[in-house]
Amino acid sequence: MTDARTSRPLHVLWDVDGTLLLNGPRAGGMYHRAIELAAGVELEDRTVHAHGKTDGQIIWETLDLYGLPESLHAAVREQLEGMSRVEHYGAGRREVPVGVPRLVADVAERGWVNALLTGNSPLRARYKLDGAGSTSTCSTGTRPSSGTRPGSAATSPAARPTRWPGRAS
Repeated sequence: MTDARTSRPLHVLWDVDGTLLLNGPRAGGMYHRAIELAAGVELEDRTVHAHGKTDGQIIWETLDLYGLPESLHAAVREQLEGMSRVEHYGAGRREVPVGVPRLVADVAERGWVNALLTGNSPLRARYKLDGAGSTSTCSTGTRPSSGTRPGSAATSPAARPTRWPGRAS
């Protein structure tokens, strides 16, 4: 099947958390800990509503919540990605829901393109998927607002899908 306006194949957009992988019980606390590590101070545990937001948005809002300087954003993101690598290949390894590998394979067999549309940074999406053993063919690309303040001219209104050819294992 192709897009009616062009000859491009249909793209099926998948989210990572709660779709391709079951949600993890400890993920939300990682933002708080990453900010503590980047700021070099212990902070009272406060949280922002994270559902449906990008990693970048959550970091910006949490920095605002604590009154911390925006200049910490890149350091927080770096801490978060490092912690995610350890978490998702270790104790926080995610599970693939029953039926997901078959769905992803069916999409590919139809000639459609499996793509990721997620608020995770490319590295965090890769760590989660690889750690769960869900695919070796998933390639992650870029997404907006990782280091760009929401509402600025450089923030894209939608995340770009990332091509994910082939099947999940």
